Amino acid sequence: MVAKAPASSLARSARPSFLGLIQGELIKLSRQWLTWFMVLCLVAGTILLHFIIASNNSTHTNIANSSPQFFYSEMNMTLFVLRVFGGIFLMILTGLMIGMEYQNGTIRIILARGVGRVQLLLAKLTAMLVVGIELFVAGVLFNALLALVTLYSQGGSISIIDKMPAEVWNNIGIYLYTVAISFAVTILMTATVSVLGRSLAFGMSVALAWFAVDNIGSLFLYLAHGFTKQQFFLDVTAYLLGPILNVMPKALLPKSLDITVTFSPFVKVDGPHTLWVALAYGVAFLAISIGVIWKRDVHE
Repeated sequence: MVAKAPASSLARSARPSFLGLIQGELIKLSRQWLTWFMVLCLVAGTILLHFIIASNNSTHTNIANSSPQFFYSEMNMTLFVLRVFGGIFLMILTGLMIGMEYQNGTIRIILARGVGRVQLLLAKLTAMLVVGIELFVAGVLFNALLALVTLYSQGGSISIIDKMPAEVWNNIGIYLYTVAISFAVTILMTATVSVLGRSLAFGMSVALAWFAVDNIGSLFLYLAHGFTKQQFFLDVTAYLLGPILNVMPKALLPKSLDITVTFSPFVKVDGPHTLWVALAYGVAFLAISIGVIWKRDVHE
């Protein structure tokens, strides 16, 4: 006679594993038409940007002179676009991944199968981290490929790469580092507002509006300083997430480089300050999202 396994052990074995949850989230994202539509928009926009760069007269001059400025211009424009539009891409996917569970009521089904609330959130965050890494690596490689195409189309050769000092590649690496930080904080921010709102519409709208409010809000703080002459209003802009992420590349890279910055703080900030502020926001977002989903039951 074959002994039957206890019902409790069968229930435990039927629970999805953490890796299984991550895989399931990635599969769900890959089957969303919106995911591939946004990928197509990113690809098309990147190609258009490189076409504009190649059409610029200064690009041909920099290549002819084997100037590092060619690579710095590529870095400044392409990585800025990758950070901004890649961040929007990650915001939409994160909001979709979490908000749809509440909107469709599927979160109750998942939790009924024995998945913990915190476990589910961490699986979703890990899945988005995987997506963020894929986007980062694919974006960097695609931009590098198009930069080589631009190089050859303007009469250059690969030998220009060997002529560049190590400082050039080190500076590009620092800028890439800031893009990765921006991606990570963006995912955590969107997850937090989605968990707080328990709604696809709320999470998506607040996440997409966050940086706009931050950046435009800094202008109102500047106006408040103009009316009141209080330094406090300018000091606050050094702690707004949007302006801090905007100015981070410029704060970390040498001052001799002309780095594009939009809506920066209205006080001077250095590189370590931007890193600490971004870290504080990231830790706060993670703690809030875990605390809320852990303490608050799902009834809807």
